[in-house]
Parts: sequence; C-alpha cells; structure tokens
Amino acid sequence: MNHGIATLIPAFINFALFVGFLFWKLRAPFGDFVRNRSISLRDELESSREQLTKARSQYEEFSAKLDAIESDIRALREQARLDAAQAQGRIRAETSRLSAQILADATATRDASIAEAKREIVRAFAIQVVGRAEGLLRGRLTGEEKVRIRREFSTQLGSMS
Repeated sequence: MNHGIATLIPAFINFALFVGFLFWKLRAPFGDFVRNRSISLRDELESSREQLTKARSQYEEFSAKLDAIESDIRALREQARLDAAQAQGRIRAETSRLSAQILADATATRDASIAEAKREIVRAFAIQVVGRAEGLLRGRLTGEEKVRIRREFSTQLGSMS
C-alpha cells in the first residue's frame, strides 16, 4: 500500500501546485466576477424593489379607482331607481288626470248628445203632432168654419197693432 501512496504524492503535489497557480491567476478575475455579480444582483434586487413599490402603488391606486367606480355605480343605480319611481308617480298622476278629463269630456259629450236627441225627438214629435192636428182640422173643417177662423184671426191681428 505504501507504494500506491508514494505514487500519488507527486500527483497530489502537482495538483496542489496547479490549484495554487489557478487560484493566484484567477483570483483577480474571480474576485471581479463575484464583485460584479454581487453588484448586479444588488442592482436587480433594488430594481425589483422599486418595481414592487411602483406596482403596489398602482395596485392601490387602481383599487381605489375601482372602489370609487363601484360606489359610483351604486349611486347611479340608486339615482336611476329614484328617477324611475318619480317617473312612475308622474305617469300615474298624469294618467289619473287624463282619465278624469276623458271621463268628464265623455260625460259632457253624452249629456250634450242626449239633450240634442231629446230636442230632435221633441221637434220631430211636435212636427208630427202639428201635421196630424192640421190634417184632422182640415178634414173636419167646413167652408163656413174656415171663413169664421180667418175673420177671428184678422180681428186678433188688428187688435194687436
């Protein structure tokens, strides 16, 4: 076993020298890489924080606007409901007024039509009565009675003037 370790020692020393040389040569570039990476990560982290802060601010702003819009919608709905109730009241009042007016006009028209019909019936009846009476009188009057009625009529006309 000694022999196996003895052959490994020069390889190990060689390896240690190689790692030392690499460390010595790559120390500055590796340090720069770590430093630059650290700065890059810090900058990205700061940028992410700024974006997060900005996003939270926008979220709060949009949430406030959304809440305001929702309250505006509720107010508009309530106003629309009130307007509809007022319009319904106005329409009902106008309908009642118009129906009362139509009823009054219809009643007046009916009463006027009935009165006109009564006058027409009375006039037609009077014409028929007068015509019938005239027909009866003509049929019953003799020539002497006609002369006597004319004389009486003339006398009455003379006494009026």
